[in-house]
Amino acid sequence: MNLQNRFLLLVCLFLTNFTFTLTAQDEPDVDWEDFEADIDNVFSQLDMSDVTSGLLLDRNLTFLNIHDYTGTGPLKDGNLCTPDKFGYLYATLYGMNLSPATQLPDPQTAYSETMDALEDGDAVPLGLLLYDYHKLKENVIDDNILQWQNDRLVPGSNTSVSAFEEKRVFAVTGLAETFDDLSVTFTLDNSFLFTNYTDISTIEFNDGSGWETVTFGQDFTADFPGYGGQTVEIRLSLTDGTTLTSHFSVVLHGTLEQTFGDNPDAEHFIFPTGAHSGGNVQIFYNCPDEAEIRKPLIILDAFDPTDEEDFNSRFRAKLTNVILPDEQVTLLEKIENEGYDIVYLDYLYGADDMRRNAQLVKDLLAYVNERKILSGSEEPNIMFGPSMGGTIAKIALLEMDRDGEAHDVEKLIALDAQFSGANLNLATQAMVYHVVKMRVRLIPLRWFVGGLRKLDRIMNRPATRQLLLYHHWESDLVSPEHEEFLQFYQDLDASVPKADRNFEYAVISNGSLNGNTTAARQTCSPGDKLFEINMSLNEYLENLDDIDDLTDAQKAAKEAKINFNPCDPSLGGAASTGGLSGFLAGVSEFVLFAAGGNRVKIKFEAWALTRRAK
Repeated sequence: MNLQNRFLLLVCLFLTNFTFTLTAQDEPDVDWEDFEADIDNVFSQLDMSDVTSGLLLDRNLTFLNIHDYTGTGPLKDGNLCTPDKFGYLYATLYGMNLSPATQLPDPQTAYSETMDALEDGDAVPLGLLLYDYHKLKENVIDDNILQWQNDRLVPGSNTSVSAFEEKRVFAVTGLAETFDDLSVTFTLDNSFLFTNYTDISTIEFNDGSGWETVTFGQDFTADFPGYGGQTVEIRLSLTDGTTLTSHFSVVLHGTLEQTFGDNPDAEHFIFPTGAHSGGNVQIFYNCPDEAEIRKPLIILDAFDPTDEEDFNSRFRAKLTNVILPDEQVTLLEKIENEGYDIVYLDYLYGADDMRRNAQLVKDLLAYVNERKILSGSEEPNIMFGPSMGGTIAKIALLEMDRDGEAHDVEKLIALDAQFSGANLNLATQAMVYHVVKMRVRLIPLRWFVGGLRKLDRIMNRPATRQLLLYHHWESDLVSPEHEEFLQFYQDLDASVPKADRNFEYAVISNGSLNGNTTAARQTCSPGDKLFEINMSLNEYLENLDDIDDLTDAQKAAKEAKINFNPCDPSLGGAASTGGLSGFLAGVSEFVLFAAGGNRVKIKFEAWALTRRAK
């Protein structure tokens, strides 16, 4: 077994001996100081003088494949940087140091807080990582450079060869990723230059129109050719002539054609009450000069656990990127041409108890109907509820019909609404729960990665717990919050006969997003068996060859056995002639270690039912 496998095994054995208390509120019972001490003990008998960088990769957990970010290989999807990937690289480097002198700055004070503050500015700061570090050579055990004794590395008989080799990591990203305009202003700020290099000569960027030189402390503007996903390339030159390259992604949510105003024509604040947490109403008038609501299209916010979304960030790009083929206009233009006023509800607490946000919808309807009376309009309300918004809208309307309250909603359109709950697989839940509790040199990993901080907040919001069918932290996996909410919804739905409902109701599913229900990935029906594995672990692992020794044909044959469409009988999946619905494909890579150190890398494609609508 090579050194990497032995070290991984040591870490896994240590982690599996943790005692976890599986409740949503408690920290795992993990002594991270003991963990750090045990890792340091592995290297305590070695002469580290060859580790001139003071950073040793093998000393820390690797949160991202750092070997993809060398700066000298081809730019590809595997080394496309994002703010979260930058954070994972930072966390990996942060835990490598062999002495305080080589440790990166504390991320909470020198990175996270500063980044959060600068995100609100006009210019987006670039984060730049450039470090030399060291790692143990791949075959130090096999070549007897080092030996493994009593859970420690000790010098072997081959003392003439260094156990370490030098590597480089180079990665650059904008510390914000989504924008509304085709022109984005960045800044190169020393606060986000993390490096142990002193010989940087020049830095250039390329937004697709050629290379331009940038300097520290000065803003520069990238002008992109179109909306959607775009990239910026960064080229860094050293004084010795070495050139390093990196690239990062941006997502542009702009509009194809400007309809309605960029900003709301009016806003109305609904103050919190004992029944709900309040909300902000954004109004886009069809006739801004008249400032009257005559023909309302009421759009409810979807699940928004971060409370950061508004109409522009949620819907404007979607409505303008859908072109109606018969009329050659965008969907937003169609809404405008039909004379609708857009009324958008942004919950102040986007993941509050869904029954409370349903009470907020009632107050919104009272406000809209009052405005219609003032304008002399008799147009009915059309309500659009995507995702959780559809569930909340239906609760509000059913309660109002049951209680004899007027809502004047003619039609509710629910898009991918989770009336019977949502399924987030248990492995993902457990991963999120434990990863956000991990520490790097006693610093929580979530301080390096903004996405983890959001996930940590999301998992325990009331609406999250009501929507998820299963919770990994419950002893029987059944979510009591979901069961209680589902019973409430079913009782409410049954209490209002369809003949007594004063609104039409339509349900839409995204499906494949292209309307093609006959495509290979649209042939499963909810509840179909996706795949079945029926073999022992020994049967699966027997006679595995090292992946490095396989021919391309052998590798392809091994992948073909497990990389299949689960809805295609000819490829080993379940037979199905049904339509929809609600499936998302996911691809993961796993490395299986068999006895003797052999390993096989497997690409595994599976599908999961993400939502059920009733």
